[in-house]
Amino acid sequence: MELRKYQDDAVRAAMESLRGGGSTLLVMATGLGKTVVFSEIIRRYMAQGTGRRALVLAHRAELIHQAAEKIRAIVGCDVEIEMGDLRAHEDRFYRAPVVVSSVATQVAGSGDRKRMHKFNPEHFGIVVVDEAHHAVAGSYERTLAHYMQGNRCRLLGVTATPDRADEIALGKVFGSVCFEYGIRQGIEDGWLAPIMQRMVSVRSLDYSQCRTTAGDLNGADLDGVMQYEETLHGMVYPTIEIAGDRRGLIFAASVAHADRVAEIINRHRAGSAVSVNASTPADDRRNLFRGFSEGRYQWLVNVGVATEGWDDSALDRRGVQIVAMMRPTKSRALYSQMIGRGTRPLPGCVDGIEGADARRRAIASSAKPHITVLDYCGNAGRHRLVHCADALAGKDRDVIADRAGAAMRRDAVDADVDVLALMTREEAELKREQEAERRRGLRVKAAYVSALIDPFALVDLAPDRQQAWEKGIPASEKQLSVLRRLKVGIPDRLTRKEASRLIDAAISTPTPKQSAVLLRAGLDPANYDRRSASAAIDQIMQGKEATR
Repeated sequence: MELRKYQDDAVRAAMESLRGGGSTLLVMATGLGKTVVFSEIIRRYMAQGTGRRALVLAHRAELIHQAAEKIRAIVGCDVEIEMGDLRAHEDRFYRAPVVVSSVATQVAGSGDRKRMHKFNPEHFGIVVVDEAHHAVAGSYERTLAHYMQGNRCRLLGVTATPDRADEIALGKVFGSVCFEYGIRQGIEDGWLAPIMQRMVSVRSLDYSQCRTTAGDLNGADLDGVMQYEETLHGMVYPTIEIAGDRRGLIFAASVAHADRVAEIINRHRAGSAVSVNASTPADDRRNLFRGFSEGRYQWLVNVGVATEGWDDSALDRRGVQIVAMMRPTKSRALYSQMIGRGTRPLPGCVDGIEGADARRRAIASSAKPHITVLDYCGNAGRHRLVHCADALAGKDRDVIADRAGAAMRRDAVDADVDVLALMTREEAELKREQEAERRRGLRVKAAYVSALIDPFALVDLAPDRQQAWEKGIPASEKQLSVLRRLKVGIPDRLTRKEASRLIDAAISTPTPKQSAVLLRAGLDPANYDRRSASAAIDQIMQGKEATR
């Protein structure tokens, strides 16, 4: 299989990070081929001829079978599944070089008779955790402790959504992040379909009394809100009207909510909607998903079963064109998983096409030129619900996401808005505002009063919103030593990433004393870094005209 450039970059980064052992995390948005990437990593590991096996861990049957199929195709070796009634051979006559297993199966049993104990950890050289944002769970911890004992085994985590709602640091499991490629990059590079946002105003919708549980809206409270009769009709009717004949995926708040939504849709268009959830028998679920992909059903209303482990095969050559968020959330990770079910372009649409512009044109001229995401707005109260801009903004750009969200609530009601174009506009506007502030000299003055209070303000930086795994990695002693030499205050619990930003910014910014000298000479300190400011001051002291 010929890899795309970013996929090859991801494979190389992971192999380099794992060269000496240890663990690393690979982050890649939904629809960009994570399974292809870790299958290729396994293939290259096998090609090294160590004689040791590979283990892939996941938490759902769909992911298990999908991984096994892809590894067989790419690695070209026997792959066995250890899950439920399926058992991998583990005897002196034969052992498959790759085992794919569910974590629930690994920890099944009691004491030292758990299923994982049938496998000798010494036989395994690499463990891959799919959907690695689950890796902080106790079942994963116990499973990885078994295979990683002695630290001879490499550990690779792969995920599209690393920032869990409960903010448990993945840094406790993975020692580094070797590669990141997000939704926004995928859209800009022409590998994912653009996202159009439509805000549907529902007068009776009121989340203000919903409690927060584990960082998200309480499930029971939310279910009560969503099943209110007036709210149900206020959401479903405009959804049908907006969609037209486009095929749509609906995320519901509960099984009862999903059934009611499908029932109301079918009153308008008989047989056009089906409801599916985790309790739907596996064969029935498979048939419903296939029927949806073939276009036999216009609407698939689901509860939690289309967020991970399912990819629309677009057998109707139209694909998922509408994603309706009837399950609001405060979790960027969950929201990103849901919209990711629709961002994949049609099969064969972009492969083999060189250049981002050409790929974007190919998507624009296809039967699926973009995906429309429907969000339903009402009274959110104290809750800050996630929207498309949060998913595209990524980890460091909350200000832009907030600005874009406000603009969408103003501009995207009853109209489709290109989310990426809107964010680009807001970024340009924010930059203009910051430039105007800089020209007024406000930032230099603020540095004096904040120097001993907030080191981020000293160097004119707002603290980043960090990914969960980054929060667990403290600044190194070398970084702290550099900060002391630069006379930058060191806050408590400084992380490695924050320290790196402080150092970079401090070097690129004049000290307060340098800024004062430059201002007295009629020069703008914002045009100088620390080194050039020193050179300019030397020229001023010599009676010469300072240059930049």
